[in-house]
Amino acid sequence: MSSDGPPKFGEEEANALLAAGWRQGAVFKPFGDLRPKNDEYFFVVCTQSCSVVSPNLIRDPFVEIAEGKPLQHYKKNSPEAIGKNVTKFQMPVTNDQFAALEVDINTRRFVARDLFLNRDPEDFKVSDPARRELAGWLARYYSRVALPNGLVRRLRKNAIPKLKKIFDKKYGENNISGYEFITSISMKNEPNCEIKDGEYYKFELFILCKDQNSANIFDLELINIFENEISTFDGIKFEIRVQSEDQTLMSDFRGYVRFSEWDYLSPMWETATNPVA
Repeated sequence: MSSDGPPKFGEEEANALLAAGWRQGAVFKPFGDLRPKNDEYFFVVCTQSCSVVSPNLIRDPFVEIAEGKPLQHYKKNSPEAIGKNVTKFQMPVTNDQFAALEVDINTRRFVARDLFLNRDPEDFKVSDPARRELAGWLARYYSRVALPNGLVRRLRKNAIPKLKKIFDKKYGENNISGYEFITSISMKNEPNCEIKDGEYYKFELFILCKDQNSANIFDLELINIFENEISTFDGIKFEIRVQSEDQTLMSDFRGYVRFSEWDYLSPMWETATNPVA
């Protein structure tokens, strides 16, 4: 807030912020003492829209922002565009000067919310789907599941490379990557602690596919690529379920959490709006 004391702030000011277009994903040029590491960069609003336009300045005094680097080229299936990169997200914009902004999560900072009064965001647009995906990418950063280090080491030895072959493989006449058929990947494990060599982790993976045909494909691929090793190896006792959306109930997810190692395989907006309980 300004050094002259708390400004007048209520419904009128909140409506002014809303009318000006301030919300999550809004983009603006640096002003005042607010400077990025490069003068060509922009800032992107990270705070949820409801807090950005809240009438209560005491409860919501700040807006979180991050730097956005202009990009001349944007590839919608790149790791940064689909959320595979946990620290950088490429957000498309409708702008004649550049195609997208690369948001760096390590440049986040807070700024007093009242400073946005009587200011407007940039006039180029960020689509609603892009805003939802930005929200999902931010949510993933804060909600990544913490697995025991020993389990992670065992998974990365063979299981993850083998599963990645299935997800990266091209299918059909259109050469569509396997991960495009996946709605989400969830998991549960026990024990949730470090164990000794010679002891086993129990690890369950739940792959939810968009349709039954995709589920059948992944079932066969799992059998082929693991060569009947899927039950127990590398100190892990595996159970992998593959189901289609239309044959899955919410109760099927009970006890599972989203598997952060493959967060990018699930739509980013889903992470923000429909977390697995």
